[in-house]
Amino acid sequence: MNVKALVMNKQIMLALGMIVFIGAVVASGTGAFFSDSAQATGNVFAAGTLDLKIAKDSNGTPVNGWLDAQIQPWNLTNLTPGGTPEESTVWLKNEGSVDGMSLGVALDNASATVPNTARQMRITKMTLGGNSLLQGGAGASIGEYVTPTSCDATVTPGSLVSVVAAATAGQTICVEAGTYTPGTLALNTAGVTLVAVNAPTSGDKARIEGAISIGANNVTVRGFEITNPTGSYAILVNGMDGSQILDNVITGVGSDPSVEGSAQAVYLNGDASVAGFTVKGNQITNVGHTALKQGGGSGSSAKGIYIGDTTGNGVINGVVIENNVISDVKASTAPWVNIAADNGRGAYGFLVNYGAGGANTGDTSVVVKNNTITDLEGLWSHAVGLEANTPNASVTYNDISDIIDHKSPSDTDAVGVMIEDNDDYASVVINNNNFTNVLLGIRNTMGGAVNGQNNWWGDFDPSDNIRGSVNTNGFLGGPVSGLVNGNDANGNGFADLQDLNNDPILNAGVGLDGGEQKPFVLAVQLDGPTTGNEFQGASLTTDIVFTLNQI
Repeated sequence: MNVKALVMNKQIMLALGMIVFIGAVVASGTGAFFSDSAQATGNVFAAGTLDLKIAKDSNGTPVNGWLDAQIQPWNLTNLTPGGTPEESTVWLKNEGSVDGMSLGVALDNASATVPNTARQMRITKMTLGGNSLLQGGAGASIGEYVTPTSCDATVTPGSLVSVVAAATAGQTICVEAGTYTPGTLALNTAGVTLVAVNAPTSGDKARIEGAISIGANNVTVRGFEITNPTGSYAILVNGMDGSQILDNVITGVGSDPSVEGSAQAVYLNGDASVAGFTVKGNQITNVGHTALKQGGGSGSSAKGIYIGDTTGNGVINGVVIENNVISDVKASTAPWVNIAADNGRGAYGFLVNYGAGGANTGDTSVVVKNNTITDLEGLWSHAVGLEANTPNASVTYNDISDIIDHKSPSDTDAVGVMIEDNDDYASVVINNNNFTNVLLGIRNTMGGAVNGQNNWWGDFDPSDNIRGSVNTNGFLGGPVSGLVNGNDANGNGFADLQDLNNDPILNAGVGLDGGEQKPFVLAVQLDGPTTGNEFQGASLTTDIVFTLNQI
């Protein structure tokens, strides 16, 4: 098949025309969206037609219809170094008959009177349909659900408990769509994988109303919607090795005000040493409540993911907390009176306090990476609490925002990453995270400095976002948004227009099916003073080219 015959007239461009920098403070200018000719190479095409259309409208409803060409100004004003990014949106639609389109994005003819101008134009966002086209940025990116391909047993509502009880070691049990009410489902056979047939976000999901308790090694739970509003957990791991909690939607855990005691969506109860614990790709929301415990005693704390308890006396190795979205975790905000009174408590995204205070216990090599943790509220709130010994722990590329406490401003305890009772704090690395609307990005209660370099603090002064000794050298001039193709040719820690010019994005994995439309969003920011200002009086002219490919 002749590829050129299919796509000869379907290439769309976005021009950022003459972005003029006035001094080092203000930038203004106008760009336009427009279309000319198409290109597509190196693809194998099925029968059908390709027909990419474009519209300019914030709601995806074109004012003048879906067109091959569209002229729409993009006015850039007050573009100060490190200031608010300027954002623009176009909508793309596949009006052809072939599904599975991918998008290529290239930058042509990037030029400036000062060569480093394009290098200092940070790309803070580049998305298609809400999915980032950049790689390696901060925060979670939940991909498409992968359905199981091999099942040793398949269950439907009514047979789940009996099939699980009869499972043999290493079996994969596939769960069809439906609502399951097992009370507490016990997974006590080693190596069992319990997996939903369909995605937990689909209309054909497998929903568990209750809890799962893991009492064997190397058990995997994947793909469920789990809710347990009157219970204290959704998934409990009873000190077992090799547990994997993957791709679940966990919502409404301990959220009923009648629940007394703490609530945690995923809970590793480590009474002794544990080897391997992975929580990845989950969406955790609506954990805990703000009501006080009835009849005296302290209020209830709430945690998205919890490793405990403080009395543990072993070592937990191989913890990976990655690519999760944790939000809406709530605890009582009442003032603290004393240990025997009705008090407020803490809200946590991820907390480890296993063996807290013991010099020879704790958790080694904790990896907390690419999570989005937002909307926590309690008397105190910690997005990531390393509140026990965590030698060589790394907290990297997380997007942490909207952490709220109810202590006095002088005693604020709204914290992105909390270091407490952690004798091995000096080996902890907290780098390349975004702290937005967080009073304290890092709080360190230990004696020496903790490594908090290369983070974005929401502004250019990290000193008011830390408490205790924190090394903030190399703080970033903007949020960690990702890199073009995962590469950083300029070594400045962010995607820039020069990177895109030199290294176009090919076959981005978020496609357009026949009849489907998605918004393409681009945001740019003049980089802040931490990378130097070499653009005084410079101007930049460039085109961004969309190339529709088929996969």
